[in-house]
Amino acid sequence: MFGEEVEMTLSPDVKVKFEPKSKPSKQEKVYRFEGQTVSFGFYPGFYSGANFSGAEGFNNPTSSWGDGQVDYVNRTSYEWFYVQERWKESPIWGHLGLAWDFIGVDFNPNAYLSTTFLDGVPNGLAVLQAPATSEMEVFWRRSQFLINYLTLNSNFVFNASRSGRKGLSLSVGNSMSLRMGKPTMYRDYYITGLGRVNDRVSSNFYAMRWAYGVQARLGFNNFFIEARKSATPVFTSEAQMPVAFLGAIGFGYSVKW
Repeated sequence: MFGEEVEMTLSPDVKVKFEPKSKPSKQEKVYRFEGQTVSFGFYPGFYSGANFSGAEGFNNPTSSWGDGQVDYVNRTSYEWFYVQERWKESPIWGHLGLAWDFIGVDFNPNAYLSTTFLDGVPNGLAVLQAPATSEMEVFWRRSQFLINYLTLNSNFVFNASRSGRKGLSLSVGNSMSLRMGKPTMYRDYYITGLGRVNDRVSSNFYAMRWAYGVQARLGFNNFFIEARKSATPVFTSEAQMPVAFLGAIGFGYSVKW
């Protein structure tokens, strides 16, 4: 109502002062920030070689790899550092982050992945089935194939807020991953009279050393959902198995500093 301070005297002992209403200050525009993210995803098996588009991809998106012995592919990604920077004055940001990805391929409890041999020479991979419980007093609990990757994520992000941290965000991009160490085949079972057994076998398993992938993410404030798909197969052609790609649909949380 008043543009400046006004003081009125109603009596020698009573004075009324009117002060101008302060205007809320706009949040300072942010051009760069850092943070961390963690996400969890899964897919019912491996992807086939089909792309996201096309009738073949929608009708049969899951690879025949493993002959029905693969239950789920789980993915946990911990992006322990990222930097996000605004492009000039636009709502477009560039995102660059370094992550550790943990991939777990869950097999049926009595199935496992093994290297085959021909005349004593490694000759591809096979998904084998252990003897049935009726033949041996063994109770199969869990069978999982584990792979770890160090991943560089590169994305374009759309966020119209001044801070870049609030409201709706949409990002698309790609990733380049380096397999760390040797994959591990882990089996957990119980033998009557002996007890619980944890069996671990570490080998290359014909796994590709490098992996390239694409990803998309839809977020609101610190939460997001995402979809990922590798563009390179998990195993080399020497594995002599149907082509299989990693993929995941999941959710996550982002901490922004």
